[in-house]
Amino acid sequence: MSRYLATKYADQGTQLLPDLTDLKAMALADQFMSVEASNFYPYTSGIAKEAIFAPMFGGKTNPEALEKHRSDLKAKLEGFERIFAKQDYLGGKEVGLADLYCLSMGVLAEKVFSDIFDDPAKPNVARWWKAISTRPSWKRVAEEAK
Repeated sequence: MSRYLATKYADQGTQLLPDLTDLKAMALADQFMSVEASNFYPYTSGIAKEAIFAPMFGGKTNPEALEKHRSDLKAKLEGFERIFAKQDYLGGKEVGLADLYCLSMGVLAEKVFSDIFDDPAKPNVARWWKAISTRPSWKRVAEEAK
């Protein structure tokens, strides 16, 4: 659905996907959406599940599982650090859909571990996270969700 909306409204606001006729750019966008789905979401959503959703729905946090998700995410962020040492966003110079995919569970993981994206050993991850999580459009979404 998000790809459909990004394509349909590409002429309004930030273009979140490359031109559909640029096959190389589209392949890179697909690659980084896959990176988010495989190397970010499982760990941030695991943190949220254990620390936020389980207690919210009457369950209990499993401390061992929570720590495993945290350590796995920190390890994956090493790869993100290498990516962001070469480029500003997952897809390159401009924010894209893959970056925005990271926000929903990323902010929940950050609520649990406030320094998860602000590790001095990963300054490029910290820069990227600040850039996407302080976007005015995201701030409006977060405010409306309260």
